[in-house]
Amino acid sequence: MAPYGAESDLTVWTNAANEAYWEGQSLISGTVVSLPAEETFGFSRTQLVFGRTTAAATREDVMVTHLDWAHVDVGVCTPLSSTEMGEVETAIATFMAAGATWFHSSVFVDRLRWFEYQPITTRPGPTVRDTDVNHVGSGATRLPDQLAITSTYRTCSRKHWGRSYWPMNVVGNNDSLLGRVPSSRCTSISNALDTLLATQGAGGGIMACVASIQYAGVMNVKELVVDDVWDVIRRRRAKQASFRAVNSD
Repeated sequence: MAPYGAESDLTVWTNAANEAYWEGQSLISGTVVSLPAEETFGFSRTQLVFGRTTAAATREDVMVTHLDWAHVDVGVCTPLSSTEMGEVETAIATFMAAGATWFHSSVFVDRLRWFEYQPITTRPGPTVRDTDVNHVGSGATRLPDQLAITSTYRTCSRKHWGRSYWPMNVVGNNDSLLGRVPSSRCTSISNALDTLLATQGAGGGIMACVASIQYAGVMNVKELVVDDVWDVIRRRRAKQASFRAVNSD
C-alpha cells in the first residue's frame, strides 16, 4: 500500500532541534527526513467524541478517539485550514454512515473537536474548531462498553505507530465461537477507514498522519491494519452500578 497523502515517499517532517533524533532512528529504507519552515510547521488533531445511552440514574464518561492530519506540499507541513477541516469532517460523516451497523444504536458521535499543534512540542491550547454532529449507530445488542476494535497506523518508524480505539461494541462484530472480530468485518472496517484516510481535499494537500509530540515528528501512514483481536479500554467501562443483588445471613 502506498503512503497516504500528497507525497509518495515515506517522510518524517521535523524541526532542527529533533533532526538528529530522527536521523538516528531505525527507519524504513528510503525514508526522507524533511525540515519544513519552522514558523509554519505543525499538524491538526481531530477528536471524535462518542456519547452513549446509560442505565437510569447513571452517567458515564464520553468515549474519545482521534485522528491526526497535516497539510503537506514540497517543504511544507502545516495544520489544516478551516476549509480542509470541513473536508475531513465530511469524510468522517461518510465513514460513520458506511459503518453505522458497527456501532450500537445507543452509541453516537455528537461532536468533532479540533486542536492545532504549532509548534508541536507545546500543548495545543483550546479547540480551534468544535463541530456539533449526530452520527448515530444502528447496530443491535450491545456488548460491554470497554470493548474496542483497533485500527493501527504503521509508519516509517516502528517506535512511532499510531492507533485508534473504536467503540464498535455490538454482537454483530463478535464471532460467538472464538470471541474474535470476524475477518469479513475487519476487512469492511479497514476498507472504510482506507477511504477516510485517503482524503486529500479539493486542494490535494490533506495527509493523514501519525505525530510524535515528544520528538516533533509528523509521519505519513504506510499501512493501515485492522485485526480480529478485541481490545479493552478500562476507562470506558461502566463506573456506576444501576442494580446490586445482595445476599446476607
